[in-house]
Amino acid sequence: MRRFEPILAAFFLATWIVGLLSLFRLIASSGALRISLYPLFSIAAAVGWVSGNAYRVRSRRSPSIYRRGLFAVYFVGPLGFLLLLRSMAPRFEQVAAPLVPLYSWIVFSVLFLVPIVLRRTASKRRRLKIRDRDLKD
Repeated sequence: MRRFEPILAAFFLATWIVGLLSLFRLIASSGALRISLYPLFSIAAAVGWVSGNAYRVRSRRSPSIYRRGLFAVYFVGPLGFLLLLRSMAPRFEQVAAPLVPLYSWIVFSVLFLVPIVLRRTASKRRRLKIRDRDLKD
């Protein structure tokens, strides 16, 4: 891991702590941000896509022990951010739609996995040899 991942991990750890504290009602954050379902799902999709691509790029040539740490930072970390966003919604909206955090995590997970799955199924680059010269595709 480079310098960027510990800072990102600290940010996500802070969002997990604040999100869990507000989930157990130790701090009052409900009503701090009026966010409806469509913007929350849009944020989950965007964060999932960016996190999946960032994980794919950062773990490209890393040993497997570092990949696990990077997976924890880029997959588990943003889920705390989504929990925090949902816990900041007004209380009556949270009670009216209790499965929204689960749905946003599913949207995040699907879009996180798309770049990773596409990397595994991508074909290798081939070289085309014409007479004595090599040409790339």
